[in-house]
Amino acid sequence: MNSLAITMFGGCHYIHAVAALPRCSVLDVLLPFLIASNATLNL
Repeated sequence: MNSLAITMFGGCHYIHAVAALPRCSVLDVLLPFLIASNATLNL
């Protein structure tokens, strides 16, 4: 799950940089929370 979230996060920012798609803004808000949750669960 962690690698999936990081991959989606990186992919979203890649899309942001290339095409600036507004749909990524939702992922930009949610994925840091998801990554933090995953890090907490992995401890």
